[in-house]
Amino acid sequence: AFWALGVEDMTKSEIFVNTVRFLLVGDGDGIDMVLALGDGTVVSVLILVSALFLFCIWIMNLFIAGTDQAYEQALEFAETRFLQERASLCL
Repeated sequence: AFWALGVEDMTKSEIFVNTVRFLLVGDGDGIDMVLALGDGTVVSVLILVSALFLFCIWIMNLFIAGTDQAYEQALEFAETRFLQERASLCL
């Protein structure tokens, strides 16, 4: 988007970092501190992006595990609940 808008004072690496910040982090000031530690080198950007992706994958796995556990608990009582609802309709 920065490139398409004609912002010419930004390098491609700055555009990449700003895009990752916008999409994955919501653009916080903490990222400026992290990038300042490595002086914005390619290594610090690579570490930042890989850490963000690993964190997102970790959070997604926790969400999937919680959803799976809730589904398993609901499945245990599915037949009992079905029969109770069926009996309540008959009475």
